[in-house]
Amino acid sequence: ALERVAGPLAAEAIRRLRAGRVRRIPGYDGEFGRIELFDPAEREKLLGQTALFGLPAGRRGAKAPQAQAERPPKKKEKPQPRPGQTLEGLASLNEGQRLAVMSEAPAIAVIAGPGTGKTGTLVARIAYLIEERGVSPEEITAVTFTNQAAAEMRARLGARLGDGISLDGMTIGTFHAVCLGLLDKKALLGQSEQLALLRELLRAAGSDADPKKTLRAISEKKCGGSAREPVDEGLYAAYCARLAALGARDLDDLLLDALALSDAPPRRFSHLLVDEFQDVNAVQRRLIRKWSAGGKGLFVIGDPDQSIYGFRGASADCFAELERDLPALVTITLGENYRSSPEILAAAGALIGHNPGGRRPLKAARGPGAQVRLVGAESAFAEAVFIAAEIGRMAGGVDMLSAGKAQAADGARAFSEIAVLARTRRQLELIESCLLHNDIPCVVSGREDALESDAVQGALAFFRFVREPGDAAALQTALVQGFGCGRAEAEAAQSAVRAGLTQGARPDAALLLAAGCPKVFAAAWAEYAELMGRESPQRLIERFAAALGGQAALSRLADMAVFFREMGAFLDALTLGEEADLLRAAGKGYASGAVRLMTLHGAKGLEFPVVFCAGLSEGSLPLVRQDGPADVEEERRLLFVGMTRAREELILTGFAPDSPFLSELPGALLAGRERAKRPAPQVRQMSLF
Repeated sequence: ALERVAGPLAAEAIRRLRAGRVRRIPGYDGEFGRIELFDPAEREKLLGQTALFGLPAGRRGAKAPQAQAERPPKKKEKPQPRPGQTLEGLASLNEGQRLAVMSEAPAIAVIAGPGTGKTGTLVARIAYLIEERGVSPEEITAVTFTNQAAAEMRARLGARLGDGISLDGMTIGTFHAVCLGLLDKKALLGQSEQLALLRELLRAAGSDADPKKTLRAISEKKCGGSAREPVDEGLYAAYCARLAALGARDLDDLLLDALALSDAPPRRFSHLLVDEFQDVNAVQRRLIRKWSAGGKGLFVIGDPDQSIYGFRGASADCFAELERDLPALVTITLGENYRSSPEILAAAGALIGHNPGGRRPLKAARGPGAQVRLVGAESAFAEAVFIAAEIGRMAGGVDMLSAGKAQAADGARAFSEIAVLARTRRQLELIESCLLHNDIPCVVSGREDALESDAVQGALAFFRFVREPGDAAALQTALVQGFGCGRAEAEAAQSAVRAGLTQGARPDAALLLAAGCPKVFAAAWAEYAELMGRESPQRLIERFAAALGGQAALSRLADMAVFFREMGAFLDALTLGEEADLLRAAGKGYASGAVRLMTLHGAKGLEFPVVFCAGLSEGSLPLVRQDGPADVEEERRLLFVGMTRAREELILTGFAPDSPFLSELPGALLAGRERAKRPAPQVRQMSLF
């Protein structure tokens, strides 16, 4: 009964308490003791998701608590429509949401501003299809933007539908995940592996071109976008040939190969629902048209004012384009915001009002709250020092005495209630260092440059090869970047291993040695093939680093792996995951709560009681680029997304010269601008010797 009302997470907490399954961590000098119900991986994945009523899908397969294990096995039955049940649940929805959920139109577009209950509307729509219209879960595909959003949707559907209906046959995932399920099995190269391959090709060609810009140009060419820089056709051909030789795909190929399929499973796409529609690119829009062509219903939901992926081919005009393609399209607008205070919405609305589109019908459902704060500092360092000090003040302090006061003080914030957002990862690095200097734990979201180092790429390729011995690309990268082999030696070993596998041989250390792999590689492969299913990804990476060196380079990778229980899931997240799917722990004690650091792009879809939007300075926002002028309207939308992540408190920070966006904020906010105190000079202790 509790699970029906409060969701699986609350029910799981009660089960663990009843079974005595809690972790008691004793205190010691300078630290309080703690009692925990969930480990860091379970808890940190849920930070910022106030509507997330369940554990991510990867966690639900963990060992069940005693009370759950006693349940008899459920018999899977074809779901039957239960008229009236969903209608009762619709009573909590507003008029616009009910129209979206209950519409009988074959094509529906829902324009949902920030905080208007987008995920809840999607979940209610799927429940309505199953319970009221008798649609089988096998006929439904829901496409999300991140793996985290897919896990949230599945968890909320499980809580909403209860035990009577199995979701096993329903397809819920990102475009890449859905396409992966439609295609034959091939090695899949993530961004870091693509960059490593391109660096090799550029070196061979004697080119000094930037690998990242080259990769972006190749991706834009594949997806039919307008490349900022022309692609060298010879290099493009060499890149495609290398992928073919490795029997591999990149992420763009995943979409294009799915699009090239002669047909898609018609039952699976009978009802297609697409989240964050404003962020789909041209190829993804073609996939939507193909998948929905023979179906019974298309339902897309999103917000043009939150279209922030123009560099990937997304367009804020996507809803208008869909209406041109589907003249019978029914468009419904949701404008009641349940997340942010009126003060936050007023500031965000004034900003986004400078973009085309007329007045935004966004109304606050909450009562008045704290005024939005605007704080100016002397420099980026002074700004970072202010943010760290202000977070410490909000939390009541971080030392032993202050922490004791914070527990008793009214209004003290937990670190996990606070997020700091900035335009780039470089800006976040300085803020992170100041937080750690003040002993404030944090969790950093996103794909960092450290992932591109040779040591990290070699380690990841090694684990991919252990997981899938047929992955020729992984074997070559592991030998060269992880074990120091020459390119020719690695290619010869790769060919020999592939030949041995095609002859039906079972991969083992003897086969690897016979193929010319170094003895240390073969021994490591045999060891980790046994350990992969028994040890956590964090422990496996730490063990690998200790045995083969490179601890410093791999330490950040281990800090990311802590959020996963199984190496396969971690490797998949690194390949297919968006920024919000990748987390890194920084600082001690993060398990009991940590500040979230992320880029404005990575904050999409999340919300927090307190948000700092940092770096509102000229050149940073809008971001000045070397490869062309910034899209000011998209940069404005990006700040709008950041501001509307806040529920109760919003603090805007920057340093001179100001971002031009500040002049677009309400005059009262500008008039009340605060000045951050000048940070104390850093004094270096002189040596006595």
